[in-house]
Amino acid sequence: MLISIADFKGMLPRFIPRLLPDNFAQVARNCRLEDGAISPMRYSLAAPDHTFGAAVMSFAYHADQWFGWPTVVSAVAGPVATDRLYTTGEAKPKMWSAGTWYDLAVPSPGSTPTIVVNGTVNPAISETILYCYTYVTVNDEESLPSPTSAATLWSYPIINTVGNIVTSAEATARGVNRIRIYRSQTSDLGVTDFYFVAEVAAGTTAYAHNIVTAPLAEPITSLDNDLPQDSLKGLISLPNGMMAAFAGKKLFFCEPFIPHAWPSKYSLTVDYPIVALVSFGSTIAVLTTGTPYVVQGTHPDSLVMERIEQNLPCLSARGVADLGYTAIYPSTEGLVSISPSGAQVISKSMFTLEQWEAFVPASFIAGVHDGRYVFSFYDLGAFTRRVGFIDMTRSEEHTSELQSRSAI
Repeated sequence: MLISIADFKGMLPRFIPRLLPDNFAQVARNCRLEDGAISPMRYSLAAPDHTFGAAVMSFAYHADQWFGWPTVVSAVAGPVATDRLYTTGEAKPKMWSAGTWYDLAVPSPGSTPTIVVNGTVNPAISETILYCYTYVTVNDEESLPSPTSAATLWSYPIINTVGNIVTSAEATARGVNRIRIYRSQTSDLGVTDFYFVAEVAAGTTAYAHNIVTAPLAEPITSLDNDLPQDSLKGLISLPNGMMAAFAGKKLFFCEPFIPHAWPSKYSLTVDYPIVALVSFGSTIAVLTTGTPYVVQGTHPDSLVMERIEQNLPCLSARGVADLGYTAIYPSTEGLVSISPSGAQVISKSMFTLEQWEAFVPASFIAGVHDGRYVFSFYDLGAFTRRVGFIDMTRSEEHTSELQSRSAI
């Protein structure tokens, strides 16, 4: 008997065989679901682009190089220079630049500078001043300032000697090659700020400040350059030079276009431990062990966070896939699609809850290929991993019509 299948749509295991809709199968393996025909999925015979020397759990291709890690690591290109790569998930956040790996955090000076006033202060025009200094790396990254010096009376135009400037071994290892010196100035309103005085080579231990030849310049800009936490995970890049990552229940953001600075004033806190982050445009999906959140904004100081009132926890950070307009992740109820407009379970029409649980969604490792959510999962029956995909290109609404799946 000839059976005509006009538009093959893959498998739909939710229905028993005799109730299957037209053009669906109970099992579909090694099938291409691109043109409606029943055709096989072929394996590539081409040589791999790269082979790692040891087993890796994460990898990235950047600046014509392959990078691999034995643990789960998030790696993104930086917003400042095209050659830089930033990672979280190791012992500390890292930065790769010009062939060298650095800790992302730029250490700040630990020593307090001293001041020697080389002259007699005129009480009629005297003022109280302080000094501090910062480290600057070969990549123009500036640290938090040192502790401020003791308050000292000074009058114009006496030369001050700023001493006890120390370049630590940690700073040298981080690529620090310069030191910037700042002096305080108090306005008529009583507000005290620090202003740039001079930049000297790393290793300089003292500096003679002559206000006549080195007047106060621009104010210091690194007061909020807090260090990134060692426990940061899930690093993602965002528009406008921002990057985001998380630790526990807290979401952190770098200073725009200053990826080594992660001001604590920008942090947001959710109700559940964060599992993964996904960005689409100016929106961030925050996936947790409980309800998901959506964060929107174009600058860290003006972000708005909204909780999606649905208990749809993310069961696997590695099972999250970014489709550009939405993100897909495995949850307890099924496969979830989340976007700026909300979240919904898109696999209910494909699998019963029992069938979904048999996939062991906590074991998902996923990605996107040609509009498809491609995932590997642990097959409890065969005690091995299998691969499947859900075709995201066959639906306009991305809801109940997402019914094409093929397990390899």
